[in-house]
Amino acid sequence: MHRALEILELLEAICAALPAHRPTLYSVALVCRSLSGPALDQLWLSGTYESMLVNLLSCMPSDLWEIVRSRNPTEISVTARRAIEPSDWNRFSFYASRVRSLLVSDELHEAGDDKWSPVFDMLSMARPSESVPLFPNLRMLRWQTANRPWFSYARLFLSSSLATLDLFVVPTTYPHLALLALISEHCPRLTRVDLFVEGRLDTAHRDRASSTMVSNLQHVRQLSIQRITSESAFEHLVQLPSLLSLTLREALNFVPNFASIAHRMTPFPALLNLNLKHDSTQFMVRWLGMRDSWTLESISYSSSRAIVAGDAENLFPALAVHCNHNTLTRLRFCVANSGLLNIAHIGNGGTLKIDTLRPLFAFHSLHNVVIFPSAGFDLDDDGIDALARAWPQLRYLELHSSGFRSGPSRVTLRGLRSFAKHCRFLMELQIAFDASVIPADDDRDLGLGPITQSALSQLGVEDSIIVEPAPVATYLSKTFPSLWCVMPVATQLVSRELRQQASRTHALWSQVNRSIQACSTRGPVSLALAGW
Repeated sequence: MHRALEILELLEAICAALPAHRPTLYSVALVCRSLSGPALDQLWLSGTYESMLVNLLSCMPSDLWEIVRSRNPTEISVTARRAIEPSDWNRFSFYASRVRSLLVSDELHEAGDDKWSPVFDMLSMARPSESVPLFPNLRMLRWQTANRPWFSYARLFLSSSLATLDLFVVPTTYPHLALLALISEHCPRLTRVDLFVEGRLDTAHRDRASSTMVSNLQHVRQLSIQRITSESAFEHLVQLPSLLSLTLREALNFVPNFASIAHRMTPFPALLNLNLKHDSTQFMVRWLGMRDSWTLESISYSSSRAIVAGDAENLFPALAVHCNHNTLTRLRFCVANSGLLNIAHIGNGGTLKIDTLRPLFAFHSLHNVVIFPSAGFDLDDDGIDALARAWPQLRYLELHSSGFRSGPSRVTLRGLRSFAKHCRFLMELQIAFDASVIPADDDRDLGLGPITQSALSQLGVEDSIIVEPAPVATYLSKTFPSLWCVMPVATQLVSRELRQQASRTHALWSQVNRSIQACSTRGPVSLALAGW
């Protein structure tokens, strides 16, 4: 064997680059002793609990388990034939130590069908040591058990090596909550935690257990949690030097003493991504006021109530004052249930005008912008031109309308050309405009040639006005030659009294979409730009 192949890191890289094909990895593991370890590591790297446990239990003595295999994971049957003896663990442990990622989910199982609890009971009772998990080198655990009372078995999988924990759980007993509170002690190296806790138990008890867990996280870098109800847990997060990303899916039920926190420490010293839900933009303004300058890369704010112009006029200037204009690349400001356009009428003055958006023009590095006010926008072509000039790095932009509730947009097809001129990287755009008039090609008359932008592939037209589909399709195709998909607003998301109007508009824009796809030489582009 060449001396280069005696380098373990090189062998590991070779095996990691192989296709994730079990027979291939198995064959490589049999080539020689040097390749055996790296190939087996890849073979056992990750999987679901059903496939992983069935394979591992098959490595134990043949008289221990009766295993009925099936391609359908819900039909796999595992039954113990005798008790586990200490020597039965040898081969199991040899392979289990190679598992790095595991998914435990009951999503595919029918109610009342619980074939795995007896297996978990047997493994739990027969473990050589309570302090030794089944998978001692596990790095990632996704636990999603909403339909089974399995959380007590999580102790089998919690490991001191665990770095990522995605936990969706429905505790049914108070011992379950006790285990939840102790997770960070079982897994002291956690750096990424996504926690969602539901159930019949009292909300206050669930929140207390979640807050206790959060208070003991020492190295977390990314944290996503429903809510924080403990001021001590909040202050623990405030001073963590490792925390880069924080998501609070529900509003705090207390108001932190922001002034005191800012006086005593530099709050959230490493935070780059912030995702908050709260019904008061003033809360967000006070949060931002904790520091003179945040070097945030991403900000998302959502509210469960209607968002009107006054909310934006309150928040956007604070963002411009307290956030670094060079680092912010992603901004989201919307109603929490923004997929539902059946909103109550909120009166005049709710629409966002261009002057309301101007404080955000200071953030010239923005890539992704989503703004969803309840009453939509009141913009014109000049405003769109100013916006496009301010954000030349845009890749993804959503400016949501009110779903046929407000007046027609004053933005025209000429306004869309501002994106073609100034946003050369824009790939997805969602905006309402008036397509009833096809503008003359003024730039060609000036000798500048036609304006085109070849990055845009998807256009969401919201409740845009349209009369003649054919010339609109021609104009859009010429301006955006890579355009593949034109998406009108879904009629089922519009309030009932407006659905007839929405259906007519949807039919006309669907004709535009078919015409563009018929002429396009480019197939659909898969994008994942929003990243929220």
